[in-house]
Amino acid sequence: MVKKGPGRFFASLAALLSIAAALPLAQQTGTGLIAGQVVDAATGRPISDATVTMNVPQQGRGGGPAGRGGPNAAPGDIAAQMAALMSGAGRGAAGPPRLLTGGDGRFVFHSLAAGSYSFSATAPGYLAGGSIASAGGRPVEIGNGERVGDVKIRLTRPAVIAGTVIDEGGEPAIGLTVQLMPRDPRGAPGVGPTYNTRTDDRGSYRFGNVTPGEYLVVVPQKRTTVPTAAIDGMMQGLVSGGAPPTAMFDVISAGISINEGGTRVGDVSIGASWSGAPPPDANGKLIVYPTLYYPTALTAAQAASITVRSAEERNGVDLQLRLVPAVTVTGTVSGPSGPAASVGIRLIPADGGTRSSIVNELDTAGALTRGDGTFTMHGVPAGQYIARVVKEGRGPLGPEASANPLMQMMMGGNQTPTPALFGQTPLAVGTTDVTGVAIALGTGAKVSGRIEFDGVAPKPTTPQGQLQASITLQPLEGTPMMSMRGGPVRPTADGAFTSGGYPAGNYRFMVTASPAWIVKSISTGGRDLAQAPLELKDVDVSDVVVTMTDKISGLSGTVRDGAAPATTATVVAITAKYREATSASMLTSLFRIVPASRKGTYTLTGLAGGDYYVVAVNDSDIGDLSSRAALEALAKIATLTTIAPGDRKTLDLPLIKVPR
Repeated sequence: MVKKGPGRFFASLAALLSIAAALPLAQQTGTGLIAGQVVDAATGRPISDATVTMNVPQQGRGGGPAGRGGPNAAPGDIAAQMAALMSGAGRGAAGPPRLLTGGDGRFVFHSLAAGSYSFSATAPGYLAGGSIASAGGRPVEIGNGERVGDVKIRLTRPAVIAGTVIDEGGEPAIGLTVQLMPRDPRGAPGVGPTYNTRTDDRGSYRFGNVTPGEYLVVVPQKRTTVPTAAIDGMMQGLVSGGAPPTAMFDVISAGISINEGGTRVGDVSIGASWSGAPPPDANGKLIVYPTLYYPTALTAAQAASITVRSAEERNGVDLQLRLVPAVTVTGTVSGPSGPAASVGIRLIPADGGTRSSIVNELDTAGALTRGDGTFTMHGVPAGQYIARVVKEGRGPLGPEASANPLMQMMMGGNQTPTPALFGQTPLAVGTTDVTGVAIALGTGAKVSGRIEFDGVAPKPTTPQGQLQASITLQPLEGTPMMSMRGGPVRPTADGAFTSGGYPAGNYRFMVTASPAWIVKSISTGGRDLAQAPLELKDVDVSDVVVTMTDKISGLSGTVRDGAAPATTATVVAITAKYREATSASMLTSLFRIVPASRKGTYTLTGLAGGDYYVVAVNDSDIGDLSSRAALEALAKIATLTTIAPGDRKTLDLPLIKVPR
């Protein structure tokens, strides 16, 4: 009989271990044992019928069974479940070992060799994955014959966000796309999955299976204006099997939709993202539904957040569309060799510049240029915008691709390599039509410089004698993403490098080489690019100096919770220079984070010499370290330590509770 109350777990574990010791060791490859429990992350209650998967190490793979308690095992009778498991019931024949939890949520894997094991779990009604002590699946390390019995895997129930969308007259908006976007701590839509759904015949929408967090609810609306010649040529090419006059490659990369469902006005076709939007009049004049953020905002910065917890159902997130007048914008796009035909223009709200470049911006309108480079864009409401053109470059096609009819059609019969081009201009739209907009395309700014090595370790080289290192420019907020030919920049044998062209914007300068070398400093014009982004404009940057060093520092020690080792701790080391960072985007490169082992030990490697704030906290107290406020909170309770270049320093840490 399993004891009730606080001593129940230890009694259950004792029963497990006694049974394991009495059972034969046939087919066992080790003598270690790991037992634990799957629980609800919010309530701590055990979860039955959860599938627990153990990812075994590459060497020392354990041979424990996969199964569950027998049909006569009483709920909570972990000893009976253990006996059934040990007998091989439900043993998996292939793949990683897995089993089902009993009524008390417990599981056990035995016959384990020494090594590091990680676990994941799934259960009906819960989000997949789970976390061990909220540490993103911290591995469990065991030695020969060691038995660990306190592993907890926490599963989270999904949340629900639901509501209705009605039009200006109170009628349901049917078949309308609604998006749910994660919001980052700085208030703008952040990096993460965007959920999409459509309203039903009552105008209702529902997002189920939502990961708990903070979100924006948005109804995106967009008008697209495309020359009818492009549509006709595309359709004729598809029917005949020949190459259409408009290259599909340019159209697809521009994000422009070409279809026959729009309203033809003159020599263009005007389409809307929602079939319920009002059509244009004979002159192309429109009243439009603008993109709407819950509850009534027209921009992400003004939108209200919806925060949901585990298993929470948030209903009544309702929106009402409203019609606003719109105008027509016309202009010309030109490239280095003259008018740019068949390129797409995106009209993006100016506040979109605060958003991550990884997240797709919600365009207000789009257009495709005519053969003479001119464009017409209908249905633009008043506001501040950026008119942006990104024309992806084309590399040379290989023999197989060149012979592929589909590739020939996509390229419009043109297989000549072309450079990537970029151009944008700010645009203020009021209540009257805007004419004469000019967008000039260029190849962007190039970045060049050299890599220097400070140390005695052999320089990282390839078998051909080239320098084995790579340089990447990562776009930060507001910087358009554009594929550059050649991928990461490869320096020459003497360390010199020159990139391809990049659009104007802010970038994080990133360098990788062999593990024997780390970045000591990156500078241009006297500025340290570790604290500030590289800002590119319309001129090349030619004086970047990257200094690599083989004097790699490290930090290790033990985290203690009182007198005992902390079993669920995470160590964060923040460079003291983080306060000098000029951009919130750079903060993620100014700290290092590592989970301590279940024995409380930790090791931080790859550090440059300098001053660091080092702190150990519970996994649940980490917070979002992409915000300056979160780093400040940790720095205030951290230990300030100096690590000399190349030093391996020992620093034991107390487990500290982060003030709320």
